[in-house]
Amino acid sequence: MSQNKTILSYFLAASFALSSFAIAQDTAAPADNHPRAVLMMSKSDSNNDGQISLPEFLSRARSEDEKIKITRGFKMFDADENGLVTYAELNSRFKKINLK
Repeated sequence: MSQNKTILSYFLAASFALSSFAIAQDTAAPADNHPRAVLMMSKSDSNNDGQISLPEFLSRARSEDEKIKITRGFKMFDADENGLVTYAELNSRFKKINLK
């Protein structure tokens, strides 16, 4: 009988833990990223940390002239000027210029 109570208590603890996790997952809003932001992030974010650094952005350049243009573009996307471009910054920029 004592063993049954122990098993039951473990089962209840696990079910509470899993149910709270499921509730947290259900209430989290899905990411509503602009399609161009998703594309840019997938092509540029080489370490998959959800942000693009200038070196990651520049890795796509094929020449020194392209590096200059890409650096200017990076600065346009990096609204808070912290050296990283996030989904929020990409979404904001693409919504402003209304690209679909």
